[in-house]
Amino acid sequence: AHKKLVRHEKASGSLLKGYDQPPMDLLDFVRQITDLRNFQTQAVDIFATVNGTYLVNEMQCIFGQSDPYQMLINGQPGRSIDVTDRGLTYGDGLFETIAIRDGRPRFLAHHLDRLAEGCDRLRMARPDRVRLAADIAAAAEFPHGFLKLVLTRGPGPRGYALPAASTPMLAWGTVASEPRASGPVRIRWCETMVTANPATAGLKTLGRLDQVLARAEWSQPEVREGLMTSTEGRLIGGTASKAPAIPAAA
Repeated sequence: AHKKLVRHEKASGSLLKGYDQPPMDLLDFVRQITDLRNFQTQAVDIFATVNGTYLVNEMQCIFGQSDPYQMLINGQPGRSIDVTDRGLTYGDGLFETIAIRDGRPRFLAHHLDRLAEGCDRLRMARPDRVRLAADIAAAAEFPHGFLKLVLTRGPGPRGYALPAASTPMLAWGTVASEPRASGPVRIRWCETMVTANPATAGLKTLGRLDQVLARAEWSQPEVREGLMTSTEGRLIGGTASKAPAIPAAA
C-alpha cells in the first residue's frame, strides 16, 4: 500500500489503504534511506507534511497486514489460484470493475446483468446472483474505491476444448482510494487498435492485450488516458474508460 486514507478526518487507524502510484520524490527518499544502511527488506512508515516534507515515523523488518483478507476466492480468503485455471492459461473468463461511492456499489444491477450475459455467451455457469449481490454490498462499506470481480471457467486439462465438467472460480476484492477533483485531463490517441469479434463484443473478457499494448504507448504521468479506435477508424473508447456518445445539436 502507498498511503493510509482518511476516514472521519483521521488517517491513522482508518484501515483504509491507497494503492495508487507513489510520487517519485517519495520513492527516492525511501531509496536514500535503504541505500544508506544497505537495507534489503524493509517497511518504512513515513509522515508527509503539508509542505511536502517527508519524515520517517518508524522502520520495520517484520511485515503485517491489518486486513483479515484482501481477496475472496470462491467465498474463502486467499491469494492464489490453480495454475491450470483456464482464466490464467487461456483468458477464459470475465471480469467486472465496480465503483464504490459512499459505501454503495454503483450500477450493481448493470454489472450483474452483463456478467450473467457473459456467462451465457461463454457457456459458463452463472454465479448465484442474490448471494453475490449481498456479498458485494456488504464489502462496500467504505467511502470511495472499487471492487474487482473475476470469474473464470476454473481448472481444466491442457487444450482449448471445453472441459466435460468444470468448477468456475470466482474471485473478488476491494481497494479503497481517494476522490479526484473533476477537471480537464490530457488524453492522447493510441496507435494500437481494438480487434473486433462479434462472439465476445460487449463483454468484459479477461483477454485485454489490446488495452495493455495501447497503455504501453506512453509513460508521461500527465497523460491520463488514451483513446482507441477500431480497425475501421471508429472511436471505441479509452484503454480503461468508455467514450460517451454526445448527440449532435439539431
